[in-house]
Amino acid sequence: MALSFYTSFAEDLADAGLDWVADTINIVIMTNTYTFSAAHNFRDDITNEVSGTGYSSGGLALDTKTASAANPCVMSAADEVISQNAGGFSNGRKYALAKILGGAASADPLICYGAAGADFGNVAGQLTLDVPTSFITISV
Repeated sequence: MALSFYTSFAEDLADAGLDWVADTINIVIMTNTYTFSAAHNFRDDITNEVSGTGYSSGGLALDTKTASAANPCVMSAADEVISQNAGGFSNGRKYALAKILGGAASADPLICYGAAGADFGNVAGQLTLDVPTSFITISV
């Protein structure tokens, strides 16, 4: 699974504005119709976010985040689970990570973007979003 980084993420890193472990990082799920642009800066630039019972606008907070001190730095998080719900969403395909500041979506900086190989949802059973052991790897 390859991730694409938003340009604003480099600025956030350079300004020491991101603490992977301490900050609230959400995974925002979108439909296949979202078009990635590295120039998207904030969560309000995200279009076509899924909706349905069991998923709140703005995404799901990643839990149990870890970051290594080695070079390369490897960042990961626990898998996220959404309980089954007949009123849930069925057409998630793309996702973005955003740093949540607790105010307006226009202030929440975007980190990276990825896409699944097929649509997914939480209408047919419990949905587990598998966060790989080396979700984000950064070499300096």
